[in-house]
Amino acid sequence: MSVFKRSTHTSVDKGWAWVVLAGSFVEYFIMVGILKTFGLFFVEFQRTYKTTASTLSMVFSVQTAVTSLSAVLVMGIGIKYFTERTLVVGGALFGLTSNIGSAFAPNSSTLFFTQGVLFGLSTTFAHLSSTLLVGKYFERRRGMANGIINLGGSIGGLAWPPVITYLLNDYGLQGTLLIVGAVCLHLIPVGLLMRPIDLGAKEESTHSLEIATGFEEGNEHLVSPSNHDPENCFIETESSQIEQSSEAKIERNCCRQCSSLIFNFALFKNSSFLLLVVMSFLVSFGCVLPLTYIPPFAEDRGIQRNRIGYLVTISAASDIVSRTIFIFLADNRKVKRYHMMAIGLMGGGVVCLLANFYTTFITISVFSALHIFLAGTYFSLINVVMVDFIGLRNLNHGLAMSTVTRGISSAVGSLSMGLIRDESGSYVGGFMWMGACLILGGLSLLVKPFLSKRAPEQTRTSEGKL
Repeated sequence: MSVFKRSTHTSVDKGWAWVVLAGSFVEYFIMVGILKTFGLFFVEFQRTYKTTASTLSMVFSVQTAVTSLSAVLVMGIGIKYFTERTLVVGGALFGLTSNIGSAFAPNSSTLFFTQGVLFGLSTTFAHLSSTLLVGKYFERRRGMANGIINLGGSIGGLAWPPVITYLLNDYGLQGTLLIVGAVCLHLIPVGLLMRPIDLGAKEESTHSLEIATGFEEGNEHLVSPSNHDPENCFIETESSQIEQSSEAKIERNCCRQCSSLIFNFALFKNSSFLLLVVMSFLVSFGCVLPLTYIPPFAEDRGIQRNRIGYLVTISAASDIVSRTIFIFLADNRKVKRYHMMAIGLMGGGVVCLLANFYTTFITISVFSALHIFLAGTYFSLINVVMVDFIGLRNLNHGLAMSTVTRGISSAVGSLSMGLIRDESGSYVGGFMWMGACLILGGLSLLVKPFLSKRAPEQTRTSEGKL
């Protein structure tokens, strides 16, 4: 086993790393692409079960909540006791079960479990595990690798909507769900490609070799009973007292280790981690929701329905261009990644603040393309910025944090968008609120250098403990 671990350690940035990258690209294409078609299923569910829009909104709210909460457990306990390979395969099975259950659901209430709980677990198991393993397999080219897999999600967002529309027209809701469930099974071969990697195996094996060598060189007399004498007895007695006095500390450490299986709470003492939490909460509102609210915003402006479909296509194309560009910029050492993200987020915020001037199809198209392009910096760079801020060994907890804050921010943001629309009769105020959050989130990233200058020694010590 140690030989296997050492051989995978040499695959960083080369060899099997590219196979893992290809598998993650396919996973993003399938899962993110399907997630971006839920608006189409929303209409079909409402028509089939004759239910209200608020009920179906609650179904997808349950899905967001399950995804957020399970992310903490999967990235903690799941990664500790299972491999990424097992989790991705589990995600495929949850996806199949979810779609079969939704296809034969007798009423809309069943969707709370099949679509809300099961598909939420499928997303967490497959998506976060693939993202984490890519971060482990790539070091020098980590930014490029994350850009490539995010590009897979963008291509999926462009390809899946017309496919789902065609399937719904020809096979109906039930047939489409069964086909989507079968597509989820493609994650099983993807999961089999996810060979586990232990980056610390080389150091551990070296340490074990040193211990073994010490005994081979004749140090076994240190524990031999033949060396008993009064002085040694005194030393042993004193050592036992020290051991007894440290039992309380050991118990406390055990409690901390048990809690760290779920989440490394020591991260909350790290200023860089707290900065990521604040930034992610602020910008998720403005990065996740525009794809949902640009179409109704255009409808309020009097844009014809057939043209609104073009806006979705323009947004998807802009997303692909954004991810492609950041594939080449993410590993550029001349500009820091969090600086690029800050510039993109603040640029997207300025575009949102000008929402009152978008009154025609052309101006709304420009707004959609520019915003999606600039907001793409968050999705393209957030995973590599996490590693830069809190280290690779805490990436799993960073991904869990990002998922939770994204879910909370999206839920709060969606509620505020609806309230603003009901009170003012327009989505303009909501987009301006998005812009303010994006600018604040971008500015928060620029605080990083000041934190490092203020307490450099404390930062290094805390990162070492983490």
